[in-house]
Amino acid sequence: MREIVAMFPAVALIALAATVSPRLLGMPDPSVEGAFALAAAVSSLLIGRDAPARGLVGALVVSFAPGLAAWLIHSASKRALWLCGGMVSAVCLIAARGVWAIGSDGRVGVEPSVVIAVGCAMMVVMSAIWIWLARSRMGLGIRAVGLGGDMARYQIVPASAAKIVVLAAGGLFAGAAGVLYAIAPNGSAAAAPSGMWVVGLAASGIGRVAGRFVKTAGLTDVVSAVVGSALWCALDAGVRAAFGRLA
Repeated sequence: MREIVAMFPAVALIALAATVSPRLLGMPDPSVEGAFALAAAVSSLLIGRDAPARGLVGALVVSFAPGLAAWLIHSASKRALWLCGGMVSAVCLIAARGVWAIGSDGRVGVEPSVVIAVGCAMMVVMSAIWIWLARSRMGLGIRAVGLGGDMARYQIVPASAAKIVVLAAGGLFAGAAGVLYAIAPNGSAAAAPSGMWVVGLAASGIGRVAGRFVKTAGLTDVVSAVVGSALWCALDAGVRAAFGRLA
């Protein structure tokens, strides 16, 4: 059971990563998938080689790369940002598989209690960043960029800067989730090495549906991510148990 609980913070963080761009810019950000994969691969490789500090720092640094690359391609080609993010993620997933191959089995095997503690600490920090993005004056300006039209008069940051901030935030959330995945024990996040962007969207959506079902209107995005991730992990554990795949 502790292994399943250890999966929860990673799913909650990827849920935040998957929803930051739709909520602030009104468009999906598939580059989150690439950020997650790169961060998980780099951190597991370096931590597994007895360089934990460099692994954590390196993972968070490379998590900014996919979003930045997507923005550069978008600026140069004038293609849709979500399409550029998807192409960048595809390349990152291939690169991450190569990094996994360099390492051993890609798992560090940290105790579940440690993963849970680190995950909860990361959730507190990332939640604070999310609330600042959503509630601050800059956040309102970013939303004005995403809404456009009559909201343009509220725009206080350049459109290019708003996109970079949102993509960087999504990469940071996804990178933190990737670090937790890399140190998660067998049987937890190892069940979903790819497709985590979709998992994050699903978890966030489940949280919003559950919030409406229990008539608690006004759930924040953070609470939705937490509730949805808990339900997702419970459903995942139930399905795997039904098929006899839990140890």
